[in-house]
Formats: sequence, C-alpha cells, structure tokens
Amino acid sequence: MRLAWVFVLVGIGTCFRPAETAYASAPIVQRLGADSVVIVQHTGGDLELAVEYREAGTEAWKATSMSGRTRRHVIRLTGLDSDCRYEYRTRDATGRERGRGSFHTAPPPGTGKVRFAAFGDSGGVPWWIGMPNKSPFGLAPWLRPLGRTHQWAVARRLLDYEPALILHLGDLVYPKGARDHYREAVFLPFAELLAASAFYPTMGNHDAITDNGRPMLEAFEVPGRGYWYDFVYGPVQFFCMATFAKPWRKGSKQFRWLEQQLERPFDGWRVLFTHRPFYSCSRSRHDEANRVLREQVGPLLAKHGVNLVLSGHDHVYQRFEPVGGVHYVVQGGGGKNLYEIEPTDALVASAVQFGFVLVDANPERLELRAITTGGTVLDRLVLTR
Repeated sequence: MRLAWVFVLVGIGTCFRPAETAYASAPIVQRLGADSVVIVQHTGGDLELAVEYREAGTEAWKATSMSGRTRRHVIRLTGLDSDCRYEYRTRDATGRERGRGSFHTAPPPGTGKVRFAAFGDSGGVPWWIGMPNKSPFGLAPWLRPLGRTHQWAVARRLLDYEPALILHLGDLVYPKGARDHYREAVFLPFAELLAASAFYPTMGNHDAITDNGRPMLEAFEVPGRGYWYDFVYGPVQFFCMATFAKPWRKGSKQFRWLEQQLERPFDGWRVLFTHRPFYSCSRSRHDEANRVLREQVGPLLAKHGVNLVLSGHDHVYQRFEPVGGVHYVVQGGGGKNLYEIEPTDALVASAVQFGFVLVDANPERLELRAITTGGTVLDRLVLTR
C-alpha cells in the first residue's frame, strides 16, 4: 500500500512545477521603416539590455548602448540601409544572449515589394492558465500544450512564408485582455514570428476590457497614438483604426485623423485594418455599429482610394464584392474558435477554418491569398494598377 502511494506522489510530481509568473518575451520587431527599427523585449526581472546587429551575410556586429535597468526594453536602431535584411541579437550586461531574430527594412515609399500577413481573434488561453493565481504550482512543461488553442498552428504555418509584417486584427488576449495572459496568448506562440516580422496590432473588444486596452499598449510599441496609427512600407500605406476602446464615428478625433491622413497623396496601395467588420455574414451581421461603420467610414475609404480593408471579430474567413472599389475581407480565424456563416449574394468566398491571409504587393500588383493552418489556399484576390 505504501509503495502505491509512492507511485502516486511521484506521478503527481511529474505533472507539476513551481508556477511561472514572469512577464517575459522574446525580442519583438516594431516600427520598421526604411532606415530604422525598434526592438522591444520584456524581461522577467530588472536588467540592462543591448542589441547587436549586422547586415545579413556579414560577420561584424554593431552594438547599441545598454538600456537602463528595467523590465520593458525599447531600443531603437537608426542609420540602417533601406530594403536590406539585418540580423540581430539581444545581450544583457553579463554578455548572456537573451534572444535573436531578423528584419527587412522597408524600400523607399511607393517602391519595392512587401509580403504581409493578417489574422485576428487568436488570443485563446488554456484552461490551466489561472492556476498560478490560485496556487504556487503550475503544469509541468510536457503537459502545457494541453488546452492550448489553434494560434500555435497559425504561427507554425506562417513561419513558412516569412512575412515582413504581421497585422493583428484584434482580440490578442481572451477573455479580458489581461496583462498576465499575454505570455501564454501572444509571447510564447508567436515568439519566432515576433522576432522576425514587424508586428502591428489593432485593439479588439476583448483587448479593451482591461483598463481600456492599456496592457496591449504596454506589450508593444506601436506608432503614433497607439490606438490608431498609420505607416508606410514600400508600396503600401497602412491605416489602423480602433473600432473598440476609442470613438471612431464621424466628428470624432479618430475620424478626423483618418480623413486628414487619407487626403495626403500616396502613389501606392492603401490598406486599412481594424477589428470590427464593415460587412459580415457571421455573428456580428446584425450589429448596429457595423452598419454605422459602413455608412460613415465606407464612403471616406472609397473616396480616397483605399484598396483593401481587413478585419476580424467574427471567427471565420469572408471576402465580399467590392464596394466603391474597396475590397472587404474578414479573417477572424486566428485560433480562438470558429463561428458559423449565413451566406448572402455579396459574399464572394468564405470558410469556417483556422488560418490567415497573406498579401504580396509591388507597385503594379497586389495578391491576397487566404491560407489555412494546413497550407490550403482557400481564396485568391489579385488587383493590378
């Protein structure tokens, strides 16, 4: 009998380890431009950190000065060559490597090419994520994949395509966008992607629940105002709208910002990304806010030549007939779970599967592919100029 209890205790011991509560990440590529980039990294404790970098294929490393002792490191690299691949690594004051990755600087505005990916609603957390809050113990590493959601499969498949940019269409962290859940929902599953593809998030309704989305803004170092912003990478100008957490209707500060930015000339493709869909045949299809978005923001996008709108919120893939020359795509199949679809005549393509959209653009051509975690191409859209 005593021997049986020994086996039981040993079995329990193999299933649990001291809880890991550190808010830590691999390096995160942010604010990628033609001659500069920002590297963000969260460390579990206060330490100094520096970035060493070099042009891919060369041997000599250049180093930044050490950051101050902190847990949130934001290190900017400047004086880079445009349209060039770089490798980098982070090191602490003892010389220990803390992470590594790569990035490809942008071509001059309106030129060159870019590959970017987009998906939303990825941020599921496993059932055991609350254990450290109630107990000093957590699951052993070999048990942690149990209960993890499909964003891990999305991340693995995306690595095959090496996008320069990732647009996250909102709901990075369920159920309430809590800071303590970022490690399991975002930092771990997307670690390799975050270190090699510039990451641009938009605020989802679940992200906004905790402190109006402050944890998302602290996790990353996004351009401009944080909630909404724009940037250019080569042949594409991107606009991020916050359709949750901040006012966006006509007359709001955000609406005026979008109108002013769109009035500025740009000789290239224009892509807007946000969380709430303008059009949907899934769960939000009857939302009043969707209708207002179509009626108030839609004409503005058509007037100023926006080519593509990407959104999440509904956990499916949908592409609609263009309205005023604007193509509307929903990709909320980033990994949490899947919804149903009730098709209409305006729906060109749809799928209830996990995946992402991949876009390749140059000044003359933009191609969008909807790809599943299994690698199947569900839909394709080609625009030419």
